[in-house]
Amino acid sequence: MTVECPYCHEMIEETAQYCPHCGKAVIKSKAEVTPEKEKENLSMAEEGKKSQFQQEKAPKSAASYIKENIPNTENWQEMYLSTKGRISRSTFFVRWLLLLVTVGIISVVFSFVPPVAAAFSLIGLIMQITLGVRRLHDLGHSGLWAIIFCIPVLYFVILLALFFMKGDAGDNAYGPKTK
Repeated sequence: MTVECPYCHEMIEETAQYCPHCGKAVIKSKAEVTPEKEKENLSMAEEGKKSQFQQEKAPKSAASYIKENIPNTENWQEMYLSTKGRISRSTFFVRWLLLLVTVGIISVVFSFVPPVAAAFSLIGLIMQITLGVRRLHDLGHSGLWAIIFCIPVLYFVILLALFFMKGDAGDNAYGPKTK
């Protein structure tokens, strides 16, 4: 059975001690309302603080999820055009997939102007090569191995290896250990 949260008016489970939406302590009856509880909830709301429940169990907001899981767009040039340093398997996969989708959409949109679509595809290939160089660095290999990306059949074999091979456990000649 569900009841209404007295603070945010969202529906919650009757047995809940905290509201999963606003994080405030749920009061079962008027007899449980104490000035201390009311004061605590109001002061937390005014100060913008989160209750212990919100900090530990409440779902993350979409903005914080995006901030943690989507690459920062402010430094995209460093992310996609730099050949210095190393990147982990997961970072490589996310960036490669994001690049593939973006270039694919742009190529489809500009398919009626073949030179523009070809230019975006070439830019995408260059960015994939720079990502591959950094992933090769994580494996302890020279970025020159990325020349293999220009051979279509070998590209897919090397790409699978970059997706699944573990990087060097510690620091190597190309930079510190990745996360």
